[in-house]
Amino acid sequence: MRIETIDDLILKLNAVFDGFGPLEHMSNDTGYSVLFAIPGKKAKLLMENLNAKKRTDPALWNGAAGMFLYTNEQENWNLSMKSGAHMIECVATVTSLHKKWFEENNLPWPFA
Repeated sequence: MRIETIDDLILKLNAVFDGFGPLEHMSNDTGYSVLFAIPGKKAKLLMENLNAKKRTDPALWNGAAGMFLYTNEQENWNLSMKSGAHMIECVATVTSLHKKWFEENNLPWPFA
C-alpha cells in the first residue's frame, strides 16, 4: 500500500506498532510528518519484534548509536526512532509530502 496522506501514515503506524501500547503525543503539525513516542526504553526489543514479525522489511532498516532509520521508497514513507528518557521518540514522514514542502519553500531536497 502506498502512503499518500497523513491519515494513511497513521493507519500504517498503528499496524506496525500494534501490541506495543498506545502511540503517545501523536502530532502532525508539519503537514508531512507525525511525531510520537512509545513508552519505555525498549528500542532493541522493538526492532527485533518489528523485524521478526515482518511488519516491515528488515532489509530497509539501518542505524547506529541508538538511532534507527527505516526508509521504504516504494510505500513512500520513512521512520526514525531514537531512544529517549523512558521512551522511544519517533518521527514518521510521508516522503512525497516532505519533498513538496521543500519545493514550496524553494529549498533543495537534502536526502538525494
